[in-house]
Amino acid sequence: MTVDALRLYFRNLSEILQSGKGSKEILDDLAAIDRGLTPFATLPLKSFADFLEKAQNYDPNAVIGKKPPRVSTPRVPKVTVDIEGIAATVKHLFDEAARPDTTIESIDEGLKVLDTLKKAQLIVVAKAIKAEKGLSSKKEPDVREIIKNAVRGMWGSARRVKQ
Repeated sequence: MTVDALRLYFRNLSEILQSGKGSKEILDDLAAIDRGLTPFATLPLKSFADFLEKAQNYDPNAVIGKKPPRVSTPRVPKVTVDIEGIAATVKHLFDEAARPDTTIESIDEGLKVLDTLKKAQLIVVAKAIKAEKGLSSKKEPDVREIIKNAVRGMWGSARRVKQ
């Protein structure tokens, strides 16, 4: 049962009093009660009773039938990526890959810097190691893998030549 049923009760009571020539003051009070209950019409009676109990104790959080105020989340500052610095780092990894003391683990660790870059940023990095050909038609993950494979390939080439 909802508060609307309670409103119906007061409206019926008002009609009965009107037919019996009830006082205007009582009829106005019943109309005011009906208007006051309107915002709560769809609430179950128990929820409305809980609200009234909170209101009796004056709980400022006793608002019912309204959404709680929206809590705004703090804006995260936009982080700018030093793409030229990242490109230089990857170029350094590429150049160092041929050194005998360079490990594939150190290369893979250094290449993690590519994981958060967007396609346009990855193309800048690819240009630094001269691996940009045909990348415009590739998807972002493919561009990332092409760059990583180019650096790993340089490491592998240096190992094959030494043998």
